Amino acid sequence: MILIVASLWTMLHVYVGQRLLAQTPLAPAWRLFGWVGILLLVVAPFVRCSRDGPSGLPAKRGLEVAGFTALGLSSLLIVFALAGDVLHLRAWARAGGSSAVVVGGAVAVLLIGLWRARRPAMVRVVDVPITGLPSDLQGFRIAQLSDLHVGPTLKRDFRRARGGTRPMVSSPI
Repeated sequence: MILIVASLWTMLHVYVGQRLLAQTPLAPAWRLFGWVGILLLVVAPFVRCSRDGPSGLPAKRGLEVAGFTALGLSSLLIVFALAGDVLHLRAWARAGGSSAVVVGGAVAVLLIGLWRARRPAMVRVVDVPITGLPSDLQGFRIAQLSDLHVGPTLKRDFRRARGGTRPMVSSPI
């Protein structure tokens, strides 16, 4: 199964590389630099997935952050390259210009996502009036947690720094 996923992932990156680098008027050294970057984007998520080695590995945190960031950038580049083809971006801009739009758009969305991920969680309080609610349920509250990404990159300390000291899922309101 991993071989199928890795092959599909690699083919998507070859597609992105062809769309961004093949017809771009870059010097051969810059084109090679671009293909090395594409190769790193292919490999980085798999390096991140194989992080379960010795837990004392000094670069473990860096590998996790780099792997997840590379995964995000890769996904964005794939989507932006496909969208550029669907919208016939090359017909509107020369090859170098369309590549710059795809890469610039992907990097901009990645940076916005990284910035938003480090912000405190948004809390919205919504009163929902329910007619005919039994009296023993008056004042009952429901919490909905959505889109939490606490894990290898956003650790417990990040959550605690934003006001949560108990586990978020089981804490009463």
